Amino acid sequence: MAGGLVVTYRTYRQNQGDQERSYQQRLAEEKRRQAEQDRTYERELYAKAVEQLGHEQAPVRLGALYSLESLAQDRPHRRQTVVDVLCAYLRMPYTPSTDPDPGGQEEAARQPAARPSPARDPAQELQVRKTAQRLLARHLRGPDGAPGDAQRRPPTPDETFWPGISLDLTGATLVELDLEEVSVVTVTFDRAIFIGPASFEEAIFTGHAFFSTATFAGGTMFDRATFADTAGFTSATFGRVGFPGVTFTREAWFDGVTFTDEVVLRLSVDDRAEVLHLDDPDLSGQRSWPPGWTIRPDPTDPSRGTLHELTDEHPEQRVAPSD
Repeated sequence: MAGGLVVTYRTYRQNQGDQERSYQQRLAEEKRRQAEQDRTYERELYAKAVEQLGHEQAPVRLGALYSLESLAQDRPHRRQTVVDVLCAYLRMPYTPSTDPDPGGQEEAARQPAARPSPARDPAQELQVRKTAQRLLARHLRGPDGAPGDAQRRPPTPDETFWPGISLDLTGATLVELDLEEVSVVTVTFDRAIFIGPASFEEAIFTGHAFFSTATFAGGTMFDRATFADTAGFTSATFGRVGFPGVTFTREAWFDGVTFTDEVVLRLSVDDRAEVLHLDDPDLSGQRSWPPGWTIRPDPTDPSRGTLHELTDEHPEQRVAPSD
């Protein structure tokens, strides 16, 4: 009888094991099917939103922006892709019909940018583009209390800040751009047109930041911004601009820069910095500085120098601005 009990127990354990394995297999298969359904839904949602960005009606385009934002928030691995789409939208040729800064529209009109399609209302298109800018800023603004460590945070659906993001806004027309207190890896604003005020106050750029040939038609502020890698402003044109408290920790290129209005140039160069690259080897004036400012060449390399406010005690330091 004892032998029969042993056999019965072994059979019971074997059946129990078979049932557990079968359950685990069904569970794994269900998870696989659910994951595939999620990926399909994700692809379809992404594709539909991207398609709707080309819709003639502004409310549809706005809905597409928010759908992409929601997708990226829930699925961190999609964030850079979504940001790339928003940047591509902002890179599309655009000239607003009205402008918050009259001088800005005149400057933008000189650029080879086509006007919006007649099927789109220019005022509504402006709101769509400003919404895209705000969505980018919302998720690039560093978390409170740890702006310097923002890029070390792991991406999570629960965190509004998106670490590890880079921006490519080459040639974009940007209206009243506010990237105050953002933390971003690399940014490229080459040939971009900034209409109205633009703010980069306390922004942290952990990778390169390029603004070559950009036009800042309105007031621009870089107060206390930090450039942790190469910063390039070659041939950029500024209206009113402020650089108080800016820190460059590597090279900063200002070759050919033109300032057309009031400027604050209190630049801080980190001990590790390679100083500012300002122009040609003899610093002969291939740029225009505002009155009262000059370049002090690096004694070991005349192609480099730092910007200094002139004093009455050193009038010989003046460098004549270019025409």
